[in-house]
Amino acid sequence: MPEQAKADDAIQTEVSLEFTHTELKVEDIMTGTIISVAPQETVHSAIREMAKYKISCIFIASGGEAVGILTERDVLRGVATRYDDFMQAAVVGEMSKPVIAVCPKMTALAASKLMASRKIKRLLVVSDQQPIGVVTQTDISSALISMAPFRNIADLMTPKVVWVDETATLTEAAQLMAANNISCVVILRAGKPIGIVTEKDIVHRTAQSREDPTTAPITEIMSSPVATVPPTHSVMSASRVMDQMRIHRLLVGSTTDVQGIVTQTDIITAVQEKLEDARLARLQQKAEMVLMVNAAMANLSSIQSLCWRILSSQLTVSEPVGSAPLPERMLSDRSDIVFGPDGQEVCDDPILEELQTRIAETRNSLEKLAKMA
Repeated sequence: MPEQAKADDAIQTEVSLEFTHTELKVEDIMTGTIISVAPQETVHSAIREMAKYKISCIFIASGGEAVGILTERDVLRGVATRYDDFMQAAVVGEMSKPVIAVCPKMTALAASKLMASRKIKRLLVVSDQQPIGVVTQTDISSALISMAPFRNIADLMTPKVVWVDETATLTEAAQLMAANNISCVVILRAGKPIGIVTEKDIVHRTAQSREDPTTAPITEIMSSPVATVPPTHSVMSASRVMDQMRIHRLLVGSTTDVQGIVTQTDIITAVQEKLEDARLARLQQKAEMVLMVNAAMANLSSIQSLCWRILSSQLTVSEPVGSAPLPERMLSDRSDIVFGPDGQEVCDDPILEELQTRIAETRNSLEKLAKMA
Protein backbone atom coordinates (compact mmCIF):
# COMPACT_ATOMS: atom_id res chain seq x y z
CA MET A 1 0.00 0.00 0.00
CA PRO A 2 1.47 3.39 -0.94
CA GLU A 3 2.62 5.48 1.99
CA GLN A 4 0.76 8.80 2.03
CA ALA A 5 3.56 11.09 3.13
CA LYS A 6 2.94 12.40 6.63
CA ALA A 7 4.57 15.69 5.75
CA ASP A 8 2.15 16.35 2.88
CA ASP A 9 -0.37 18.41 4.82
CA ALA A 10 2.20 20.46 6.71
CA ILE A 11 4.22 21.24 3.60
CA GLN A 12 1.12 21.96 1.55
CA THR A 13 -0.30 24.36 4.15
CA GLU A 14 2.98 26.18 4.59
CA VAL A 15 3.70 26.64 0.91
CA SER A 16 0.19 27.30 -0.34
CA LEU A 17 0.04 30.45 1.79
CA GLU A 18 2.65 31.96 -0.50
CA PHE A 19 2.08 30.55 -3.96
CA THR A 20 -1.60 29.69 -4.20
CA HIS A 21 -2.11 31.83 -7.29
CA THR A 22 1.21 31.28 -9.03
CA GLU A 23 2.31 27.69 -8.51
CA LEU A 24 1.19 24.64 -10.39
CA LYS A 25 -0.20 21.61 -8.60
CA VAL A 26 0.99 18.05 -8.99
CA GLU A 27 -2.13 17.19 -10.99
CA ASP A 28 -1.14 19.83 -13.57
CA ILE A 29 2.27 18.32 -14.33
CA MET A 30 1.95 14.60 -13.62
CA THR A 31 1.98 11.82 -16.22
CA GLY A 32 -1.36 10.07 -16.23
CA THR A 33 -0.05 6.69 -17.43
CA ILE A 34 1.16 4.24 -14.78
CA ILE A 35 3.21 1.27 -15.95
CA SER A 36 3.38 -1.68 -13.57
CA VAL A 37 4.32 -5.36 -13.36
CA ALA A 38 3.26 -8.18 -11.04
CA PRO A 39 5.45 -9.06 -8.03
CA GLN A 40 6.39 -12.48 -9.46
CA GLU A 41 7.79 -11.05 -12.72
CA THR A 42 11.57 -11.14 -13.12
CA VAL A 43 13.73 -8.07 -12.88
CA HIS A 44 14.70 -8.57 -16.51
CA SER A 45 11.04 -8.43 -17.57
CA ALA A 46 10.54 -5.23 -15.55
CA ILE A 47 13.63 -3.65 -17.11
CA ARG A 48 12.40 -4.47 -20.59
CA GLU A 49 9.12 -2.72 -19.82
CA MET A 50 11.02 0.34 -18.59
CA ALA A 51 13.03 0.42 -21.82
CA LYS A 52 9.93 -0.17 -23.95
CA TYR A 53 8.05 2.80 -22.50
CA LYS A 54 11.21 4.92 -21.97
CA ILE A 55 10.49 5.45 -18.30
CA SER A 56 12.83 5.75 -15.32
CA CYS A 57 10.84 3.52 -12.97
CA ILE A 58 8.17 0.87 -12.91
CA PHE A 59 5.66 0.09 -10.18
CA ILE A 60 5.04 -3.35 -8.75
CA ALA A 61 1.30 -3.82 -8.30
CA SER A 62 -0.69 -6.43 -6.43
CA GLY A 63 -4.46 -6.40 -6.13
CA GLY A 64 -4.65 -2.98 -7.75
CA GLU A 65 -2.26 -1.43 -5.22
CA ALA A 66 1.33 -0.29 -5.71
CA VAL A 67 3.43 -2.32 -3.27
CA GLY A 68 6.84 -1.25 -4.52
CA ILE A 69 8.86 0.47 -7.23
CA LEU A 70 11.91 -0.48 -9.31
CA THR A 71 14.03 2.49 -10.38
CA GLU A 72 17.07 3.05 -12.54
CA ARG A 73 19.15 3.37 -9.38
CA ASP A 74 17.96 -0.06 -8.21
CA VAL A 75 18.97 -1.53 -11.58
CA LEU A 76 22.36 0.18 -11.44
CA ARG A 77 23.17 -1.34 -8.05
CA GLY A 78 22.04 -4.79 -9.11
CA VAL A 79 24.13 -4.72 -12.30
CA ALA A 80 27.15 -3.46 -10.37
CA THR A 81 27.08 -6.25 -7.79
CA ARG A 82 25.39 -9.47 -9.02
CA TYR A 83 24.23 -9.18 -12.59
CA ASP A 84 23.05 -12.74 -13.39
CA ASP A 85 21.25 -13.39 -10.09
CA PHE A 86 19.73 -9.91 -10.14
CA MET A 87 18.29 -10.23 -13.65
CA GLN A 88 16.58 -13.55 -12.87
CA ALA A 89 15.30 -12.56 -9.42
CA ALA A 90 11.61 -11.88 -8.79
CA VAL A 91 11.05 -8.14 -8.86
CA VAL A 92 9.27 -8.26 -5.49
CA GLY A 93 12.59 -9.07 -3.84
CA GLU A 94 14.50 -6.23 -5.53
CA MET A 95 11.99 -3.39 -5.47
CA SER A 96 12.17 -0.32 -3.25
CA LYS A 97 9.35 0.18 -0.76
CA PRO A 98 7.18 1.71 0.46
CA VAL A 99 5.86 3.70 -2.47
CA ILE A 100 5.58 7.37 -1.53
CA ALA A 101 2.23 8.77 -2.62
CA VAL A 102 0.87 12.32 -2.70
CA CYS A 103 -2.46 13.93 -3.42
CA PRO A 104 -3.03 15.66 -6.78
CA LYS A 105 -3.58 19.04 -5.11
CA MET A 106 -0.12 19.14 -3.59
CA THR A 107 1.98 22.01 -4.92
CA ALA A 108 4.94 21.33 -7.17
CA LEU A 109 7.28 23.04 -4.69
CA ALA A 110 6.00 20.89 -1.83
CA ALA A 111 6.46 17.77 -3.95
CA SER A 112 10.05 18.77 -4.75
CA LYS A 113 10.78 19.26 -1.04
CA LEU A 114 9.32 15.86 -0.28
CA MET A 115 11.48 14.23 -2.96
CA ALA A 116 14.56 15.92 -1.53
CA SER A 117 13.78 14.82 2.03
CA ARG A 118 13.17 11.21 0.95
CA LYS A 119 16.04 11.24 -1.59
CA ILE A 120 13.79 10.03 -4.41
CA LYS A 121 13.01 11.29 -7.91
CA ARG A 122 9.39 10.29 -8.46
CA LEU A 123 6.09 10.17 -6.58
CA LEU A 124 2.90 8.23 -7.12
CA VAL A 125 -0.18 10.47 -7.31
CA VAL A 126 -3.23 9.04 -5.56
CA SER A 127 -6.82 10.27 -5.41
CA ASP A 128 -9.45 8.50 -3.29
CA GLN A 129 -6.88 5.74 -2.69
CA GLN A 130 -6.61 5.10 -6.43
CA PRO A 131 -3.35 5.73 -8.36
CA ILE A 132 -3.96 8.34 -11.07
CA GLY A 133 -0.48 9.31 -12.19
CA VAL A 134 3.24 9.76 -11.58
CA VAL A 135 5.20 12.97 -11.07
CA THR A 136 8.97 13.00 -11.56
CA GLN A 137 11.82 15.34 -10.79
CA THR A 138 11.88 16.25 -14.48
CA ASP A 139 8.20 17.28 -14.37
CA ILE A 140 8.81 19.44 -11.32
CA SER A 141 11.98 21.01 -12.71
CA SER A 142 10.14 22.12 -15.83
CA ALA A 143 7.27 23.49 -13.75
CA LEU A 144 9.34 25.42 -11.20
CA ILE A 145 12.17 26.75 -13.34
CA SER A 146 10.19 29.83 -14.41
CA MET A 147 9.16 30.74 -10.85
CA ALA A 148 12.44 32.14 -9.59
CA PRO A 149 15.35 34.19 -10.97
CA PHE A 150 18.71 32.44 -11.08
CA ARG A 151 22.42 33.04 -11.17
CA ASN A 152 24.94 31.73 -13.68
CA ILE A 153 25.13 27.98 -14.09
CA ALA A 154 28.67 27.99 -12.64
CA ASP A 155 27.19 28.94 -9.26
CA LEU A 156 25.19 25.71 -9.16
CA MET A 157 27.54 23.20 -10.75
CA THR A 158 29.37 20.41 -8.96
CA PRO A 159 33.09 20.96 -9.61
CA LYS A 160 33.91 17.27 -9.05
CA VAL A 161 33.32 15.24 -12.21
CA VAL A 162 33.71 11.44 -12.04
CA TRP A 163 35.64 10.15 -15.04
CA VAL A 164 36.29 6.70 -16.48
CA ASP A 165 38.64 5.71 -19.28
CA GLU A 166 37.19 4.50 -22.56
CA THR A 167 38.63 1.04 -21.89
CA ALA A 168 36.36 0.52 -18.86
CA THR A 169 33.58 -2.06 -18.91
CA LEU A 170 29.91 -1.56 -18.18
CA THR A 171 30.31 -3.24 -14.79
CA GLU A 172 33.24 -1.02 -13.84
CA ALA A 173 31.29 2.10 -14.72
CA ALA A 174 28.25 0.84 -12.79
CA GLN A 175 30.41 0.11 -9.75
CA LEU A 176 31.95 3.57 -9.89
CA MET A 177 28.54 5.22 -10.12
CA ALA A 178 27.13 3.13 -7.27
CA ALA A 179 30.15 3.80 -5.05
CA ASN A 180 29.88 7.57 -5.56
CA ASN A 181 26.06 7.59 -5.47
CA ILE A 182 25.91 9.43 -8.78
CA SER A 183 23.80 9.02 -11.90
CA CYS A 184 26.47 9.34 -14.60
CA VAL A 185 30.16 9.07 -15.47
CA VAL A 186 32.10 10.90 -18.19
CA ILE A 187 34.16 8.82 -20.62
CA LEU A 188 37.71 10.00 -21.37
CA ARG A 189 39.98 9.40 -24.34
CA ALA A 190 43.49 10.77 -24.07
CA GLY A 191 42.36 12.97 -21.22
CA LYS A 192 39.45 14.54 -23.11
CA PRO A 193 35.72 13.81 -22.62
CA ILE A 194 34.22 11.89 -25.54
CA GLY A 195 30.92 10.74 -24.05
CA ILE A 196 28.74 10.22 -21.02
CA VAL A 197 27.00 7.15 -19.57
CA THR A 198 23.96 7.40 -17.31
CA GLU A 199 21.81 5.07 -15.25
CA LYS A 200 19.26 5.07 -18.06
CA ASP A 201 21.90 3.93 -20.56
CA ILE A 202 22.75 0.96 -18.36
CA VAL A 203 19.06 0.09 -17.90
CA HIS A 204 18.45 0.13 -21.65
CA ARG A 205 21.54 -1.99 -22.35
CA THR A 206 20.60 -4.64 -19.81
CA ALA A 207 17.07 -4.71 -21.21
CA GLN A 208 18.21 -5.25 -24.78
CA SER A 209 21.22 -7.51 -24.38
CA ARG A 210 22.29 -10.42 -22.19
CA GLU A 211 25.96 -9.78 -22.95
CA ASP A 212 28.19 -10.14 -19.91
CA PRO A 213 28.55 -6.57 -18.51
CA THR A 214 31.97 -7.43 -17.10
CA THR A 215 33.34 -7.56 -20.65
CA ALA A 216 31.01 -5.12 -22.46
CA PRO A 217 32.93 -1.90 -23.28
CA ILE A 218 31.38 1.24 -21.84
CA THR A 219 31.87 3.09 -25.13
CA GLU A 220 29.12 0.97 -26.70
CA ILE A 221 26.41 2.64 -24.63
CA MET A 222 27.80 6.13 -24.10
CA SER A 223 26.08 9.22 -25.48
CA SER A 224 28.41 11.25 -27.67
CA PRO A 225 29.38 14.01 -28.08
CA VAL A 226 28.97 15.38 -24.57
CA ALA A 227 26.70 18.39 -24.11
CA THR A 228 28.39 21.45 -22.65
CA VAL A 229 27.42 25.00 -21.68
CA PRO A 230 29.69 27.92 -20.76
CA PRO A 231 29.92 28.82 -17.05
CA THR A 232 28.22 32.17 -17.71
CA HIS A 233 25.13 30.44 -19.12
CA SER A 234 21.96 31.24 -17.17
CA VAL A 235 20.33 28.44 -15.21
CA MET A 236 17.09 28.86 -17.12
CA SER A 237 18.89 28.55 -20.45
CA ALA A 238 20.73 25.45 -19.24
CA SER A 239 17.42 23.91 -18.19
CA ARG A 240 16.00 24.60 -21.64
CA VAL A 241 18.99 22.88 -23.24
CA MET A 242 18.31 19.82 -21.07
CA ASP A 243 14.66 19.83 -22.09
CA GLN A 244 15.46 20.18 -25.80
CA MET A 245 18.08 17.41 -25.71
CA ARG A 246 16.04 15.28 -23.28
CA ILE A 247 18.97 14.90 -20.91
CA HIS A 248 19.36 15.49 -17.17
CA ARG A 249 22.91 16.79 -16.90
CA LEU A 250 25.37 19.10 -18.68
CA LEU A 251 29.12 19.60 -18.50
CA VAL A 252 30.09 23.18 -17.66
CA GLY A 253 32.92 24.66 -19.72
CA SER A 254 34.09 23.02 -22.93
CA THR A 255 35.41 19.67 -24.07
CA THR A 256 38.95 21.01 -23.62
CA ASP A 257 38.29 22.75 -20.29
CA VAL A 258 35.64 21.01 -18.17
CA GLN A 259 35.00 23.02 -15.01
CA GLY A 260 32.18 20.98 -13.53
CA ILE A 261 28.84 19.29 -14.11
CA VAL A 262 25.30 20.47 -13.45
CA THR A 263 22.36 18.11 -13.03
CA GLN A 264 18.65 18.43 -12.86
CA THR A 265 18.92 17.83 -9.11
CA ASP A 266 21.22 20.85 -8.79
CA ILE A 267 18.62 23.01 -10.53
CA ILE A 268 15.78 21.68 -8.39
CA THR A 269 17.80 22.49 -5.26
CA ALA A 270 18.41 26.03 -6.53
CA VAL A 271 14.70 26.47 -7.24
CA GLN A 272 13.81 25.36 -3.73
CA GLU A 273 16.29 27.77 -2.17
CA LYS A 274 15.07 30.71 -4.23
CA LEU A 275 11.40 30.04 -3.56
CA GLU A 276 12.09 29.46 0.12
CA ASP A 277 13.83 32.84 0.27
CA ALA A 278 10.80 34.38 -1.45
CA ARG A 279 8.47 32.68 1.01
CA LEU A 280 10.38 33.98 4.03
CA ALA A 281 10.52 37.48 2.54
CA ARG A 282 6.78 37.39 1.96
CA LEU A 283 6.14 36.24 5.53
CA GLN A 284 8.29 39.11 6.80
CA GLN A 285 6.35 41.53 4.61
CA LYS A 286 3.08 40.21 5.97
CA ALA A 287 4.28 40.60 9.55
CA GLU A 288 5.27 44.20 8.86
CA MET A 289 1.89 44.88 7.22
CA VAL A 290 0.06 43.52 10.27
CA LEU A 291 2.14 45.73 12.58
CA MET A 292 1.35 48.78 10.44
CA VAL A 293 -2.35 47.96 10.41
CA ASN A 294 -2.42 47.51 14.18
CA ALA A 295 -0.62 50.82 14.66
CA ALA A 296 -3.10 52.57 12.32
CA MET A 297 -6.05 51.04 14.19
CA ALA A 298 -4.63 52.26 17.49
CA ASN A 299 -4.19 55.75 16.03
CA LEU A 300 -7.80 55.77 14.86
CA SER A 301 -9.00 54.85 18.33
CA SER A 302 -6.91 57.68 19.76
CA ILE A 303 -8.34 60.13 17.22
CA GLN A 304 -11.87 59.07 18.07
CA SER A 305 -11.18 59.46 21.79
CA LEU A 306 -9.69 62.91 21.24
CA CYS A 307 -12.76 63.98 19.27
CA TRP A 308 -15.04 63.05 22.16
CA ARG A 309 -12.76 64.88 24.58
CA ILE A 310 -12.97 68.00 22.38
CA LEU A 311 -16.75 67.71 22.30
CA SER A 312 -16.87 67.34 26.07
CA SER A 313 -14.66 70.39 26.64
CA GLN A 314 -16.80 72.49 24.33
CA LEU A 315 -19.91 71.60 26.33
CA THR A 316 -18.38 72.72 29.65
CA VAL A 317 -16.85 76.05 28.60
CA SER A 318 -19.88 78.22 29.39
CA GLU A 319 -21.22 76.29 32.36
CA PRO A 320 -21.20 78.08 35.76
CA VAL A 321 -19.29 76.76 38.75
CA GLY A 322 -21.29 74.26 40.73
CA SER A 323 -23.00 72.76 37.72
CA ALA A 324 -23.74 69.07 37.73
CA PRO A 325 -20.95 66.71 36.60
CA LEU A 326 -20.50 66.40 32.83
CA PRO A 327 -22.01 62.93 32.42
CA GLU A 328 -25.15 63.92 34.34
CA ARG A 329 -25.49 67.20 32.42
CA MET A 330 -24.97 65.49 29.11
CA LEU A 331 -27.73 63.07 29.95
CA SER A 332 -30.17 65.63 31.41
CA ASP A 333 -29.55 68.84 29.49
CA ARG A 334 -28.41 67.86 25.99
CA SER A 335 -31.10 67.30 23.43
CA ASP A 336 -28.68 66.23 20.71
CA ILE A 337 -27.61 62.96 22.34
CA VAL A 338 -28.42 59.83 20.36
CA PHE A 339 -27.56 56.28 21.42
CA GLY A 340 -26.51 53.73 18.85
CA PRO A 341 -27.48 50.04 18.75
CA ASP A 342 -24.46 49.19 20.91
CA GLY A 343 -25.51 51.66 23.61
CA GLN A 344 -22.71 54.08 22.78
CA GLU A 345 -23.40 57.80 22.66
CA VAL A 346 -23.54 59.24 19.15
CA CYS A 347 -23.55 62.98 18.51
CA ASP A 348 -25.74 64.40 15.75
CA ASP A 349 -23.37 67.31 15.06
CA PRO A 350 -22.79 67.15 11.24
CA ILE A 351 -19.02 67.67 11.44
CA LEU A 352 -18.56 65.08 14.16
CA GLU A 353 -20.86 62.69 12.36
CA GLU A 354 -18.78 63.04 9.19
CA LEU A 355 -15.57 62.51 11.16
CA GLN A 356 -17.01 59.46 12.86
CA THR A 357 -18.09 58.01 9.51
CA ARG A 358 -14.64 58.51 8.03
CA ILE A 359 -13.02 56.85 11.03
CA ALA A 360 -15.35 53.87 10.72
CA GLU A 361 -14.66 53.51 7.00
CA THR A 362 -10.91 53.70 7.57
CA ARG A 363 -11.13 51.10 10.33
CA ASN A 364 -13.07 48.74 8.05
CA SER A 365 -10.50 49.16 5.30
CA LEU A 366 -7.67 48.41 7.69
CA GLU A 367 -9.42 45.33 9.01
CA LYS A 368 -9.80 44.02 5.44
CA LEU A 369 -6.15 44.76 4.77
CA ALA A 370 -5.15 42.87 7.93
CA LYS A 371 -7.13 39.83 6.78
CA MET A 372 -5.50 39.95 3.34
CA ALA A 373 -2.05 40.10 4.94
